[in-house]
Amino acid sequence: MTATTTALGELIARLKQGETVPLPDHEGWAAMIARTTLFGRVCEVAGETYDYFLEVLPPRWMGNGGFAFGEGADPLRLFWAANTPNGRQFFCRQLDETETRQFCRLGCESHRRRRHEEQEHHPRHRNGTVTRPHRLFPLGVGGVGGVGHEMG
Repeated sequence: MTATTTALGELIARLKQGETVPLPDHEGWAAMIARTTLFGRVCEVAGETYDYFLEVLPPRWMGNGGFAFGEGADPLRLFWAANTPNGRQFFCRQLDETETRQFCRLGCESHRRRRHEEQEHHPRHRNGTVTRPHRLFPLGVGGVGGVGHEMG
C-alpha cells in the first residue's frame, strides 16, 4: 500500500467519524436532502437512498464499501455501508470545498500511482501499447482535478 493510498484511507476514515444523525421514520425526499446536505455531519440514510445515488450518475470515486457522488462542480458527498449491531446500515457525509479538494488530490495521486504501477507490471503488445485492466474511472470535480480509484 502506498503512502497516498494510506492518506486517502485515513481521510475517508476521518470523514466517517462523528455523531450520526439517525434516519427518521417516514422521511420524504425533500427532508432527506435538507438533512444530508449540511456539511460536516454523518447521516444515516435508507438503503434505497444509497442505491439511488449510486445509480443515478457514475460515482466520482468508488472503493471498498463506498463511493463519492457529485454533480458538476458541487462538493462531493461520501456514501458508505457498514455492518453494525443493528444490521447493515447506510451513511453519507456532505463534504465541504476543502474536504472535496483534499479528497480529489489524494484520489488523483492514488490513481496516477496505480496507472504507473500497472504500466510497469503489464505486458506490452508488439505495437508498444500496454495491456491494462479497464477498472479505473477517470473523473474530475469542478476543476480540482480527477478522482479515480481501482474497483474490486
